[in-house]
Amino acid sequence: MINLLPQSAQKELQGQYRGHLVIIILWLILLATFLSLVMLVPSYIIFASRSQTLSASLSNEDKDSVAMEQITKSLATLADIGENVRKLAPTEEFSMADLFSHLSATSTPGIVLSSLQYTRGQTLLLSGKAKDRESLRAFVIWLQADKMFSKVDSPISNLLGGKDIPLSIILTLRAKS
Repeated sequence: MINLLPQSAQKELQGQYRGHLVIIILWLILLATFLSLVMLVPSYIIFASRSQTLSASLSNEDKDSVAMEQITKSLATLADIGENVRKLAPTEEFSMADLFSHLSATSTPGIVLSSLQYTRGQTLLLSGKAKDRESLRAFVIWLQADKMFSKVDSPISNLLGGKDIPLSIILTLRAKS
């Protein structure tokens, strides 16, 4: 398909497209964080109210030691539930916004990323196309040198083509200390 726009207009359109894409991704991340927090609020409220109720009944029931043991067990169970709810809460260990901005900041010529898949196991699957083997090799070397990733897996099938090589790279993210 022939593009009748001048190069400067094409570059300006590409820049606007990337800017809009980054804004949409950041909004989606913000929405996901907000929704996860909203989903945790009812569990936290139930936990807090039950904990207060049991603490109040524990102070009123000093006479009955059997009831106190049962309440103590219930409080311990609630504390375990509360700990599990806190584990489900989003942590600041890894920021997706940092990852996206880090990958989009790379200007490796000849590499076009078409998809990014993140799994909770701290792995990331990059898919796209490479102009040629040299650009793919340079991109893999850059990823291996990057301190954000602890392991970079580029299958040998990535190097089979000569031009317009489809690529698939699995990245293992380094845990923050």
